[in-house]
This record gives sequence, C-alpha cells and structure tokens, in this order.
Amino acid sequence: MNKYQEIFDEFNLFLMDIKDTDPKMFEYGISFKLKILGLQEMHLRTLESAKELEEAQKKESVQAKAVLETGKIFIATETSKAYTRSVAYFEAYLNALYSLLQVVTKIAYLLYQKYGQPLPFDLRKITFGDLKNHFKNNPSHNPVLFNYMNQKMGWYDTFRNNRHKITHDGSALLLFTPDGEIEFLDYPKDGTGFGGSNINKQGLENYLRNRFNDLFDFLEFYIKHFSQWIS
Repeated sequence: MNKYQEIFDEFNLFLMDIKDTDPKMFEYGISFKLKILGLQEMHLRTLESAKELEEAQKKESVQAKAVLETGKIFIATETSKAYTRSVAYFEAYLNALYSLLQVVTKIAYLLYQKYGQPLPFDLRKITFGDLKNHFKNNPSHNPVLFNYMNQKMGWYDTFRNNRHKITHDGSALLLFTPDGEIEFLDYPKDGTGFGGSNINKQGLENYLRNRFNDLFDFLEFYIKHFSQWIS
C-alpha cells in the first residue's frame, strides 16, 4: 500500500471517529471522499493531457518545419486541441484542490467548536485562507498548527494566488521549454500582470507532483494533530 492510500484510509477512519461531533460532520465526511477522489482524477488527467501536448507539439513542429519550407501554411491542429484540454484540466485541478481544502477547513472548524477554543468565523463563510491567516496573526491559539503552516505550507499562498487569478481574472497559460516540456506562467502576487522581472515559470509536471505530496503531508499531520484532541 502506498503512502497516499494509507493516508486516505487513515483520514476516513478519522472521519468515522468524529462523525458524531456535529450533524454536519456526516456531510463533510462524504464531501471529503468525493472531492479527494475528484482531485486525484484531475491530477492524473492534467498529467496525461500535458504529456499528450508535449508529444503533439514535437510531432507537429517537425511537420510544420517541413511544410513551411515549401512556402505553405501549416496549422498545428493536434497541438491546439491538446493545449485546450491541458488548460481545462489544469484549471479544474486548481479548483478541485481549493474546494477540498475548504471541506478540510469546515471539519477543523467543527472540531474547534467541540474540543478547543472556537474560531471567530462563520461556518458558512470560513475558508482555508482564513484559517491560515488566523493562526498567522494568533499563533497562541494553536502553536502546533501555526508552526506547521508557517514552516511547511508556503506552497499554499502560491497555489491560492494562481487559482484565484485563473478562476476570476484570467486563464492558465502554458508554455514549452526548449526541450518541449510544459511550463505554466506563475501569476505575480502583486497583480501587475506579466512583464519584465515579473515573469516566473514553473514546470507543470513537477508542480503537480510536489503539490500532491504537500497535500498528503498536510493531511497526515492533520490526522495526527486532531486525533489527539478526540482521544
């Protein structure tokens, strides 16, 4: 059994242990399972579509060179289709990860209401960003959780910035490296747009794999931390 499956199973057992904490916990338990499986699907689809995009671009770039030498016009049809699929899956992946973290936040909120010092938010409106900012500004509320988020969740700020920009004000922009691999443009945090020193690119495949590891590391910590409360 791999690490991801073990943590997934442990989280489901954890959800069973806390199902009677609040009537809404049952709903959040179902949502967690569906959302993490949906995230896995988008993760895999994005990787697959990116690989198809790489292959289509390499194939059609050779074809284009041959056709252009004849003075004719070449339209990279398969590359265009693969590019559209890759963008669609990547954007769906970002939203799936964001949505999953909101459910994890709701579960934590109810645990605080039952076992800890209640959080100063409305259950219907609290987001993962609210949770992270709260502990940043009030580390004494939960020093252990604050330390983890402060030291190991810097990735969330970059993820959230890109997700919000892509969802509300733009689109995922993919590029090819000289070797034909896929990169995406990391939106500047100051909102000024791309240009000059603001251009930052990240390899798409490495980004996806690193975020999957980061997420499951967080879920593993989450289980161990909150299990101590209910035991």
